[in-house]
Amino acid sequence: MCINKKLFSFIIIGLMAISSVARAGEYKQQHDPFEPINRIVYGANKVVDKLVVTPVAKTYEVITPQPLQGLVSNFFGNLKDVPTVANGILQGKFAQATSDTARFVINSTIGLLGFFDVAKHLGLAKHKEDFGQTLGAWGWKNSSYIVLPLFGPSTLRDTLGRGGDFYVSVTPQVNSVRARNQLFIAETIDKRTSLFEREKIIKASAVDEYTFIRNAYLQYREFLISDGAANDGSNDEFLEEPPE
Repeated sequence: MCINKKLFSFIIIGLMAISSVARAGEYKQQHDPFEPINRIVYGANKVVDKLVVTPVAKTYEVITPQPLQGLVSNFFGNLKDVPTVANGILQGKFAQATSDTARFVINSTIGLLGFFDVAKHLGLAKHKEDFGQTLGAWGWKNSSYIVLPLFGPSTLRDTLGRGGDFYVSVTPQVNSVRARNQLFIAETIDKRTSLFEREKIIKASAVDEYTFIRNAYLQYREFLISDGAANDGSNDEFLEEPPE
């Protein structure tokens, strides 16, 4: 499905903050049977993030010019188009997969390895598909929420999906262990930097962070799996990745 990267960060988090409290009981009962363990892992992840990841990401944000940060984000976004193509095919979205293939080829060549999103200016929309969505499209609609060490919010379905995406993603196929690790670290820093603004809004919303992020993640995944056709019409706003 198409990703609109402008809407989520500043408007939708506020709407989610209002709805998350009302839906807390519902999501806890239906989707979070492992909440006590999840909260422990969530707390541990917060410690690692505070002591290691955030300081590195803030340093990167300070010393790296904004335009260069955008190029780096484009590069990793281009790599993500590879599993998007594979999962589009698995879901029978052949026209979309063809468009996504064209995006990847154009941006990897004319766009200089994806640093420049040339395909966007040619009218080729960006989509996001992963194996967790594929499993959802195949019938695994609902799945228990879990918090993974270091990786954060997920579900049993989406955790299995990570394994499937591993085999069709570019970074894991890099032969050099050093280069592969460097790519993984750089992508983690880039992603963490992109979450700073959203994080400020979450902290200012005066709700339980764990509940907020759980509900945001589950609704976001429901939105993706249904291609925006939310069951109750309440998830149309979830157009970009939630905070982790």
